[in-house]
Amino acid sequence: MNKSHINLYSLIAFITLMCLPQIMGCSSSDNTVGGVPVIPYYLAFEVISPQVVLSGHCLPVVIYQPNTNPRIDQKQALTLSCPERTGFGSVKLKRGMGSQLIDMNWALGDVTELSVNVHNELGVTVSEFQVRVITDPVNRELSGVLSPTEMVWDSTAIIQISDEVTIPAGNELTIQPGTIIELSENARVIVEGRVSCKGTRENPVVFSSDYSGLPWGEIDHRSSGSEYRYTFFTNGGGDGSRSFGHSQSQPVLRGTGCEVSFDH
Repeated sequence: MNKSHINLYSLIAFITLMCLPQIMGCSSSDNTVGGVPVIPYYLAFEVISPQVVLSGHCLPVVIYQPNTNPRIDQKQALTLSCPERTGFGSVKLKRGMGSQLIDMNWALGDVTELSVNVHNELGVTVSEFQVRVITDPVNRELSGVLSPTEMVWDSTAIIQISDEVTIPAGNELTIQPGTIIELSENARVIVEGRVSCKGTRENPVVFSSDYSGLPWGEIDHRSSGSEYRYTFFTNGGGDGSRSFGHSQSQPVLRGTGCEVSFDH
């Protein structure tokens, strides 16, 4: 390619960048409504986070910018605020995506409903979501080999696993949207059958540690066919006796001679 071709391509790229705000229906010189800054729709951020969090626990949050070019190594920090508390957490994004466990220990007492705003570095609100804080949860304790009547978990109760739970061969465990599963230190789930985890963008499923705050173990898949949709796995992999690989750590999700599917 000769020099004239290179200059021509550079000129086209420059004109495209200069005209992009007008092409997208947004003027670069006036980006306000009534004096309030407005984020163009192509710069909007989307949030994936549980709508429910247990009082004193951490809230997992994923924020992404759908129209970000992943080839652009852009970094930015977003701040979470609500009327009850300003700047209670932050999420750092790289290439348009970031995640963080947000400490919610401050959300105690009478705080039960939170309207959370997400602000960019200029203080402009770029997204928002709702969170309900549960202070007195209903618990459902499970252990050992699950029976056919224990093959559906849902959000009507917090699923508590204190030791080891097995899904026997020939059975399918269904986990409904919005379900929270709490596991004690080093506790694990052995899957000899299948898991169908039906989390959604609005109501993801959460696997996390119990009130002790100590890491749980793993989900050990020994057969194919399990599928996880919109599922958070936090504070797991704490059983040093089951570590392996170059990192000498325990995986939160283990598979032995099988296939496991993940969607989001």
